[in-house]
Amino acid sequence: MNLVAGHLVRDGATIYNRALAFDRKGNLAGSYDKMHPVGNERLAGVTPGTRVGTVDLDIGRIGLTICFDINWPSIWAKLADLGVDLVCWLSAYGGGFPLQSYAWQHQY
Repeated sequence: MNLVAGHLVRDGATIYNRALAFDRKGNLAGSYDKMHPVGNERLAGVTPGTRVGTVDLDIGRIGLTICFDINWPSIWAKLADLGVDLVCWLSAYGGGFPLQSYAWQHQY
């Protein structure tokens, strides 16, 4: 199986909310740093990422997003432009209609 998991990571003095994608052999295939940390994350020192996350796995090109990123249509459009087949959106929130809408609009 492939695996996508999220966690906070410290890179030197910088903290990121990061999604990691692992391939079937357990190797790190790619990562994504949340581009839009919420207020409490920012207060805790979480730094925004600077790029949209894609990872090529044997099942196709995967897009990675995290929680509050759901509110930026430009992220979802960029993932579609990059040829993403499936988006993994890590969040404790269910996403509801906005998530369904982005999936439908971009044919994920």
